[in-house]
Amino acid sequence: MKFIFIFSVVIVLEIFLQSRWIRALNRRQVTLAQKAYGIQSHMETKSSTPSMGGIVFIAAALASIPLAGGFSDAAPGELGLFWFFPILSAAVGFADDWIKFSEKSSEGFPSLYKLAAQLLIVLPWVMWIVLSRGISL
Repeated sequence: MKFIFIFSVVIVLEIFLQSRWIRALNRRQVTLAQKAYGIQSHMETKSSTPSMGGIVFIAAALASIPLAGGFSDAAPGELGLFWFFPILSAAVGFADDWIKFSEKSSEGFPSLYKLAAQLLIVLPWVMWIVLSRGISL
């Protein structure tokens, strides 16, 4: 029941913040340059889609830490550590979008670099969860 409450609050927060964030990005015309190849209708549709919408997911995740702390026997530091690695992974996406936006290019980090960075972030996180919770692989 606690999980459903926390999940519901975070989803409502996400929807509330995301709608405002998208409007703010659209007002400032924060969009990415589109690749010169692909389906024409897709390129036309995507050209007006704002970039960096994932920032709101990070805000909602951070807001869930004290909320979950009130319903959990886990220490606040442990909850913060739980979210630390996914937030680092989101930072890779943000950096990629920022490079694309600031350079007005459709190319950010090369795909293999993004994959390598996310694996280097996620694998220690998974190992920490497995070892700290005694989960067998």
